[in-house]
Amino acid sequence: FEWADGPNEGPHMKWILHGNKDTTTHLASVYIPGVCKRSGICPKAREDIVRPVLDMLVSMRDIPFVIMGDINIDIRHSESEEAGRWREALRRSGAVVINHEGGWGNKPTRVPRGDQPGHAAHLDVVIVSKPVAQKMLPRMIAIGSGDEAIDGDQETHRLQAGSTFT
Repeated sequence: FEWADGPNEGPHMKWILHGNKDTTTHLASVYIPGVCKRSGICPKAREDIVRPVLDMLVSMRDIPFVIMGDINIDIRHSESEEAGRWREALRRSGAVVINHEGGWGNKPTRVPRGDQPGHAAHLDVVIVSKPVAQKMLPRMIAIGSGDEAIDGDQETHRLQAGSTFT
């Protein structure tokens, strides 16, 4: 792996490259804070993060990439305008959210505890571009590692695991 500057590189997105010159896959970690009165960001600040990420998905449609992380919105079930924009960008890019396929999308990755607001939801994504989906055949294998040493009491957020062919 090699650290790399990529589109929208900054505090909310980090990139690494995997492979050699002819078969490089761009891997990104993304975190988009939620809008919240107690501990989130204002709607405009969130929009300033989301808009370039959605534009990037479409502009990179022919490049092998995997973007993994917490986007703090359930894009499958939310009726919000932003969720609709996520779905449209995915459609236009040909990218697939592999952790939404099959039964995986029905398994919550965040479950509120105590007085936390909200409901159980699938806020995390593993987005693969069409070139990755066609060549590497990615698939989900677990939400939660099943290892108490790794997960601990992970009621709130859960690790996701997948596999690919390289």
